[in-house]
Amino acid sequence: MRIAYKVGLFFITATVISLILIVSFQKKFDAESWKNEPDLRYKMVDDILESKIFIGNTRAEIKMLLGAPKLNYNQQDIYFYQLGQPERFFKNTSEILVLYFNEDRVIKVHTAFHQ
Repeated sequence: MRIAYKVGLFFITATVISLILIVSFQKKFDAESWKNEPDLRYKMVDDILESKIFIGNTRAEIKMLLGAPKLNYNQQDIYFYQLGQPERFFKNTSEILVLYFNEDRVIKVHTAFHQ
């Protein structure tokens, strides 16, 4: 009986710690935080990708929410935004948010690594 109690307590503790870590490393998208804290944008990227909040937005709407892109490619059909540098052992790469446009509307959003 004591072993089952210890195992149960271990799993409950592990679950609580996991939830705390997830909450501390992730954040809902907020345009104000995006603009004012560019080094912490990586915390919002999961919410952006999962919620698909930018799909269908125009270039003007994206610029209003995210600011001007750091780079644009192919005559503004692709916007790139730097996401900041999460704490990692290897800091030679960083992540960017990539938004693809078709006829002035976002059709796809994903992240990519760059050096």
